[in-house]
Amino acid sequence: MKLADVKKELHEVLYIEDDGMIDILLATVIANSIAESDPVWLMVVGASSGGKSQLLRPFATGNPEFIHRIDDMTENSLISGTKTEEVSLLAKIKEKGILLISDFTVIFSKSPETKNAILGQLRLVYDGEYTRHFGNREPYTWKGHLGLIAGATPSIYRRMEEVADMGERFIYYRMKEYDAEKAMDFVKKNTLSSKEIDEKIATIYKDYVTSIMVGRTEVEVDESTNNILAEVTPLVTQLRTPVHIDQRWGYVDEIPIREVPFRVFKQLKTIAKSLTLMQYHEDGSRVLSDDKVKALKWCAYSLGNEERRKTLEAVVGCDCTISAHDIAVYLGFETTIADRYISQLTAIGVLTMIGSKESNGEKYKVTNGNFTKFVRELDEQVKVEEEDREFVSKF
Repeated sequence: MKLADVKKELHEVLYIEDDGMIDILLATVIANSIAESDPVWLMVVGASSGGKSQLLRPFATGNPEFIHRIDDMTENSLISGTKTEEVSLLAKIKEKGILLISDFTVIFSKSPETKNAILGQLRLVYDGEYTRHFGNREPYTWKGHLGLIAGATPSIYRRMEEVADMGERFIYYRMKEYDAEKAMDFVKKNTLSSKEIDEKIATIYKDYVTSIMVGRTEVEVDESTNNILAEVTPLVTQLRTPVHIDQRWGYVDEIPIREVPFRVFKQLKTIAKSLTLMQYHEDGSRVLSDDKVKALKWCAYSLGNEERRKTLEAVVGCDCTISAHDIAVYLGFETTIADRYISQLTAIGVLTMIGSKESNGEKYKVTNGNFTKFVRELDEQVKVEEEDREFVSKF
């Protein structure tokens, strides 16, 4: 089965404008199926009712022995304290598998103690070994490779920032805005039930992944893509650098510590390798097509939250320096609110302030020209279109 066939059949049952999301999802499943490198943990971020679950659920429906779907987690979910390990997820998954969580934000609805316990366990599982001790029996140790695919609303950025200092394991794919009118036209004509759609997509996913694994050959990431990832990864990890915010005033009050980009680079390269395998299966080429490279770049850019990305785009779009007031106008916020996002980007070194706040003469520019280049390359995707450029250039 070819990727073009997958997309064609998916478009018949789902309204999808962004095929890059399909590429990244399938590449994540394939990467964790091959399991040659560290696990890939992908968070698909989109608005409520935006179709995340409809895209994710069928992976588990089509292959429940390998992809294990759960709707909730407790601190006993991965390894329980009972004498029958089979009731525990890790005992069921054994040495290799994928965990699928439709709504990861449910973990953040737990008490702080439970939430931190679950996230702590997941970090250990990511590293391939987790031992849990019990008072009434011998400790239980799991060793293996566990991939993870989860869905979440954009609030997950704020939630994950709360625990980012413990070490981030996820990469993200931010679902893009779509044409609401076209989407409604599609939905009105679609007579299939959610269950029927799930079953159809499950078959599509399973047939495609099986065809890739059966016909698998050795591939490596081409030099051009490798260089792109090496250039982009430091930028996007810098963009998502966690900052401590003063609760009263909303400004940064501690010096941020930048994330080391190595883990993100390895995860993106693992996805790139799976995309290369998909490309080879499609047309015999070992060089990624432009659309797959764009999907990779968008996946990387998705590490930054909404506010930071949009603020950066405002500065990039003006082709010069821009004031906090004009950034606020572009974003549609009061200047005091936009100031908070600007202060975060300035604190982590993405933006540089020129002039003085005291004289109201301060303006901002992008510190590293590679950020400008990166955002411009994603022009079509981040929607820094000509009218936007004209809008901000007036300032």
